[in-house]
Amino acid sequence: MTKKTLLIEDLASEPLPSAIDPELPPVQEGEVSFTDTLRDCVTLLNKFVTMKPEQAIVTSLWAAATWFVDSFDFVPYLLITSKTKECGKSRLLTFLELLVKKPTQASDVTPAAVFRLLSKETRTLLMDEVDQYVADRAGFFSILNDGNTRGKKVYRAASNAKGGFSDECKSYECFGFKAVVGINAEKIQDTVTSRSIVVQLRRKARTRGVRIKFKQFDSEFASLRSRFYTLSLRYGDKVRELTESGTIKFPLEFSDRQVEGFEPLWAMLNCMADKKTQKVCKVACRRCTEQMVASSEKALLLNIYKIVENIQQESIKTLDLLDKLHLVPEWRDLSPKKLGDFLDTFQVKSHHIWRENNARGYFVNQLKQAYFEYK
Repeated sequence: MTKKTLLIEDLASEPLPSAIDPELPPVQEGEVSFTDTLRDCVTLLNKFVTMKPEQAIVTSLWAAATWFVDSFDFVPYLLITSKTKECGKSRLLTFLELLVKKPTQASDVTPAAVFRLLSKETRTLLMDEVDQYVADRAGFFSILNDGNTRGKKVYRAASNAKGGFSDECKSYECFGFKAVVGINAEKIQDTVTSRSIVVQLRRKARTRGVRIKFKQFDSEFASLRSRFYTLSLRYGDKVRELTESGTIKFPLEFSDRQVEGFEPLWAMLNCMADKKTQKVCKVACRRCTEQMVASSEKALLLNIYKIVENIQQESIKTLDLLDKLHLVPEWRDLSPKKLGDFLDTFQVKSHHIWRENNARGYFVNQLKQAYFEYK
């Protein structure tokens, strides 16, 4: 089998994979290509949900990673959000339910039931419309805050024979991949958002095209599940070894939490994908991290960091920094005073640059440090 190269611009044009008997996982014969499987997954995803190319790639990587859950001690959540309804969030969750390992819907169950279910076996938890119920079921925050780390326990008082509570405590492990879906879901709780890869969907323009049904693609979903399962059997040990080695290199702008979240995805890429596919997918991950910046303060810090990242000079003039910031529509009205007031909150002060006729500016290292400390 000739391996294809995964390119963002041609993801949507690739043909669907040929059907494989869904009753025969794992694939028994022939080479199973991770690159081809990922491409087919992205192609199928684009048939059901309108997403940015990088979002489709990262979502497909996340779905693939659920099959490697036994290789990881830390897993990222997938937080699917939008500003309004009818953006395809629930449709994306249905897509994932047909693809991920051991999917379990948790929209109409109690936290207590989920504690017990996840303690029995590692499952992929799918939580739709969390904006409607999570705030009233605080137990879910315990599941989400501790459920991304293997071995972390949630403790609850045990019940006695009469149905009341005893003096004993019972521990539950809630580890596993989780997809969290809702309007403005990224604002529900910071601790959940920081543990997640955030995919923000937008409402697409209405068309008169025929709405395709999931059942029309049963064989394609079965093929993808079978191939992901096969890959997990063949490469699971290598992925675990690489993850545990701590040798995967990440961009400096990634926070510790982002490194922790993307490590499973990058471990799979390093073990199974060709160099060009690795590069394309890692660029997609970086783009998603930039889209994950929630507050305008963090967004401005990120923009400043990207401007000064490769500057070799000790300082940058305020006017030069503003000229580059003004290229971004969001910061066109930023004045020297507003910039100074903003950076002052991060303990970054302007100074005179004697080599530039005493023009005011900022130390480049201080600007970088502000981003690393507050991102």
